[in-house]
Amino acid sequence: MCFLTFMELCKLFVPRNTTVNSEYYKGLLECLRNNVHRKRPEKWAKGFILHHDNALCHTSLLVQHFLSNKNITVCPHPPYSPNLAPCNFWLFPKVKMTMKGKHFESIQDNEAATTAQLGQQGSHDSATKDTHERGLPELLQKVARMMG
Repeated sequence: MCFLTFMELCKLFVPRNTTVNSEYYKGLLECLRNNVHRKRPEKWAKGFILHHDNALCHTSLLVQHFLSNKNITVCPHPPYSPNLAPCNFWLFPKVKMTMKGKHFESIQDNEAATTAQLGQQGSHDSATKDTHERGLPELLQKVARMMG
């Protein structure tokens, strides 16, 4: 099971036996782009920066062309730096803390519990927002130092 999130703009579970390849990821980016335009017009007007790691589906020519054609700026991610993934700063620790020690009867039960927990992590949660706002500049500083 894989879960992908772009803040509260696009949340989904990758269906079982589905490979996240370039085409699939490009579709996610299209969803994200449309949702930014609809839900965050101020970000759309000013432009937004996408940060993702160096997974093959993120760095493929198909995805790079899409990002370039849509004028989406990408924050570079240093190679071999999984500790710099943005969700590690604010989302996963909170979800893992509340889910720790729980066992689920099925994948659907797990997805439902995770979705409910993620619903509580919205932008109106000041602690989450504060953590993210502090964590993102820290992340960008680390990336800048590593990239030289």
